[in-house]
Formats: sequence, C-alpha cells, structure tokens
Amino acid sequence: MANSPNPDEPIDLPDSDSDDEVSDSHQTESKKKTSNVTSLNKPGIHFKRQRKLTSDVWANFEFLDKPDEQGNIICKCKKCGQKYNAESRQGTGNLKRHIKKCKKRTFKDFAEYSAVRKLINYINHDVKLVSRNTLKADVLKMFKREKDKLKEELSVVKGRISLTSDCWTSITTDGYMSLTAHFVDNQWNLQKKILNFRFLPPPHTGVHKSDHVYDFLKDWGIQKKIMCITLDNASSNDVFADVIKNELDLVCGGDYFHVRCCTHILNLIVQDGLKEINEAVVKVRETVKYCKGSQARKQRFLTCVAHVELDSSRGLRQDVPTRWNSTYLMLENVLYYKKAFLHFQKVDANYIHCPTNEEWGRIEKLFRFLKELENSDNFMHKMAARMNEKFAKYWTNFSIIMAVAVVLDPRFKYEFVEWAFKKVYGEIEGTNELVKFKKRLDYLYGAYVTEASTTTPRTRHRSSRQPNEEQVNVASDSFMMDFDNFSSSKSYVAAKSDLQIYLEEPLIPPNMDPQLQDLCGKIMAMKVNDDVGDTPSPSPPQSAPESLAVMESQT
Repeated sequence: MANSPNPDEPIDLPDSDSDDEVSDSHQTESKKKTSNVTSLNKPGIHFKRQRKLTSDVWANFEFLDKPDEQGNIICKCKKCGQKYNAESRQGTGNLKRHIKKCKKRTFKDFAEYSAVRKLINYINHDVKLVSRNTLKADVLKMFKREKDKLKEELSVVKGRISLTSDCWTSITTDGYMSLTAHFVDNQWNLQKKILNFRFLPPPHTGVHKSDHVYDFLKDWGIQKKIMCITLDNASSNDVFADVIKNELDLVCGGDYFHVRCCTHILNLIVQDGLKEINEAVVKVRETVKYCKGSQARKQRFLTCVAHVELDSSRGLRQDVPTRWNSTYLMLENVLYYKKAFLHFQKVDANYIHCPTNEEWGRIEKLFRFLKELENSDNFMHKMAARMNEKFAKYWTNFSIIMAVAVVLDPRFKYEFVEWAFKKVYGEIEGTNELVKFKKRLDYLYGAYVTEASTTTPRTRHRSSRQPNEEQVNVASDSFMMDFDNFSSSKSYVAAKSDLQIYLEEPLIPPNMDPQLQDLCGKIMAMKVNDDVGDTPSPSPPQSAPESLAVMESQT
C-alpha cells in the first residue's frame, strides 16, 4: 500500500524509450486512473489530460469555474443563462435541444452562423456576405422607403379609405393585429394595401384595440379619410368600433362605419346548422385523425382501400372547425372511402369512431346540402331552421352600405334592392323598409355632395389652346356660364340630382351582345400614342361620382 500512487497527484507517463521498463500491471493501473479524468478542455478548470472540444454546441455555452454539489462540471447558455451538466458522460443532446428552443436566440445568430455562410458560398461563390447589422440596416431602409411611397399614395387619394382588421394568436399565444386599407386610386383602380401587422399585447379589449388602430391611422396620416371598417362578430369589436368612431371624421356621423364580416356570419350560420348532426361530424373528424395518427394505421387503411378497389390518391382531409368549407371537403373524401372505413372497422379493433348506418345517411344529406344547399326532408328542414334563426340574428344588424353598393352597380341599381327587400321582409314590410333605405341613400349622397363642394368644387376645364386676341374663346368659363344661365332659365322642370338621374337610367344588361363585346375589345385595345415612356397618367373621368368609393367596404 505504501508504494501505491497518490490519486491526487498527476500520473507521469514514461518516455517512449523506456516502454520496456514499465510493467503490465503498472500500465493497467495507469489506464484505470486516467479513464476517470474528464478529457474535455474546459477553461478555468485544470484536468489531467486535455483534448480539443469537437462539438459545435460549445460555441453557444460557457463553463462555470465552480462545480455543483455533486462535483459535476456545469456550463450555461451564453444567451439565456440556462445551466446544464457538462460532464462528458452526459453527452451534448440536451444542449442541442436547448439551442433550438432558446427564446433569447434571434435571426442574427442564424445569419452569422458559420455553416449558413458556408452553404451560401457553396451555392454562389461570388456572393458578398454582410454582417447582421448591415442586413438589419438595409431591411429597415427598404421598409422606410416603401412606407414613404405608400404614405404619398394615400395622401393623394381623393375618395375615402375603407379598412379591414383582424387579430391572430400565434402558437406561442402571442397576439397580433393586422390592418388593411382598401381604396380606389385616382386612376379608378381598386387597391388593397396592408398597413400594419403588429404585436398586440394584452389585454385584447375593444378600448385597447381602438387605441392601437387610431395610432396606426395617425402614423399613416389618414385618420380624416376613413369611410368604414369591416370586422368579425367578436363582442370586443363592437366596443372597438363604438370607441374609435368618436375619434374619426366620418361620413353621416359614422352611421356606415361598422361593417360586419359576411364570411364570418356565413360560417356561424353553417356551424350552427351543423350542431344538428354534431355527433356524426365529430365521428368523421375523429376517424380522419385516427387514420392519420401513425404510419401503421395509414398502411392498414391503404390496405383496406385496395381491398375495396378504390383510388388511394385522393387521400383524407382534416377539417378546420371554424371554416365550413373545410368540413365539406372532409366529408367529400370520407364518403368516397365509406366502404374502406367499413372494412377498416373489421380489421382494426381499436377503431371505434366509425359512423353508424343512420349517421352515414345524415352525413350524405349534409354533404348534398353543403354542395347544392338543398333541404328536402324534416331533418334538413330542422337544420335549415336553426341556420335561419342565426341568419335573422345578424340580418337585423346588417350594414346599409351593402345595399348602397348594389344600387351603385349599373346592372342592378334600385330595382334589385326593391326585389330583395320584398323577398326578405314581405310585400308590406318590404315597402316600408324601402322608404327608410331611400331616405338614408339620399342622406348619404347629400353628405358627399356637401363634402365635395367644400373641398374640391367642380369646375369646367379650360382649353389648353391659347386663343388669338381677335378670336372669341368659346370654351371660356364666362361664355359657358352665360349659356348655363340661359338654359336654366328656359327649364320649367325641377332640377334632379345626379343620383336621381342615375337611378332613372335603364339597367345595363348582364350579358353584352357578343358582336358588341368584340367591337369594344378591339377599340379599347388601340393605343393612341406611340410613346413607350413618359406616358401621362390618365385622369379620373369627371362624370364618375366620387361616392363609388363606397363600394370599397365590400372588399
């Protein structure tokens, strides 16, 4: 025992020249001792034998000078400070998993990652790599340049701007808000621009959202040019619209400001009808989940498909409960594989969600209803009654601006609204509602006339040709104004507004004559100038009423 080496002292290995003098027992004992020493080169800690760290994860971690209570070497993440056991016997798998989920790591770490730079150089040897700071500065410059261009475009829009907004929650439960502008530009082209997509911290109340949206509008300089905003039917959005309405300069005191999302209403109506067969739909949904849950189940299902001689390329679709059309697509594929599911139930004892024969019948009727909107028996009548009840709930709050948009469509005008109101309300009540609508339509048009007269009064365009002194300028304002006074004094009929004249004109047929359509296409395709560049932008037609911008609320 006296000759045994001290375990606290380093072991001196012999030179290569004296290998023959070392006994086999001594070599065996030396290997046992050195095998217990950690071989990683950890800064600040002294080890018996050292070698270079080979794993890439160590670039993201640093070692602590003091071990833990059990004597284990500890490392911590350079970003978030999370501590891990760094003993070599622990491996680096836990460290790699931490790098993937570390909340403190950002894109800049990825941009300067050596492997990413090697990949870029491999794809293109001539590429010039920049630092993350340069990349960040370039992106911000690009954003500011595009934002200034859009600001300038919005500032010269003569009509009003309609908005759509919605909120979204990420997988990490972070809230975001989007704001989109819809408007008709000065060339009468329909435009849609995403203004903001911002993080929305809690609370997500109507008052909180209204503060954020108003700040967005002030930043873009359009808070005095808003027509309406389209939102879904969340209760917080009702408060949001009522609060922000008092801070904006709106037409008709904001009577047409809040527009409810028709798509959201339609989804609520269909989902309410689906409650009649909710159990059958749930079984179908669970069936699809079960079949797609593992590779073994998928293979057993494909075997059943081949057994009943069906095409396996169609596949199964999982629906999204908040979108009725995805439910329709799910039912379509499940009904196609009905025989395969019946056989699958026989070969897989764990498959317990197969619908019964009665439920299969209901699913088929529902599929036909969603496809063709048919309701032929008591079951479908009962389902339609629930849907009609939901429709009536939201119909009472529909925005009159939708009917105004129909009136401004020269194919339908007032006649379509009259026909639709009598269909919905009946003959007597429909007539009363039409009288109310006509008053509100005249009120809206009058508000636009007043606004146009105070901002951009209509004037006749002067001739660009300079007249000779000896010639009378027949296109001058004074000459034409004199003629206007003369013609108005000869008229004994009460003057009509542009709106009344428009409504009295005949409807445009929905289907144009093929010969006339061909002629219009050829004439409109003719180019009146041969200049490729420096082509002046066309001016908006002077006869087009500015109120057509109201139709933006439907986009």
